[in-house]
Amino acid sequence: NAAVTYLDKQRGIAQKLDTVLAVVNSDTRAIKFDLSQLLLKMNTIVEALSHSFPILRSSDPQKVLQMPLPIQNIEEFEEFNEELKINEEKKDAL
Repeated sequence: NAAVTYLDKQRGIAQKLDTVLAVVNSDTRAIKFDLSQLLLKMNTIVEALSHSFPILRSSDPQKVLQMPLPIQNIEEFEEFNEELKINEEKKDAL
């Protein structure tokens, strides 16, 4: 009798563990899917940006790290705009 009760408890525990494992596996698959979707979106964004900023296409991490910081204020924007104009003039001269 005690052995039967013990085996019933063990079966119950095993079923609960199977249920937990199934839920964890399901959650893991969902997380992997979400992460792969996020990675796909990030790659799409980087690809789009790389047309504007060719340095992003570089496989050299040092070059990517040398990218300028985002513009913080209007003075920086005006300075950036001037640099762009100078660069455009240089390209036109070539």
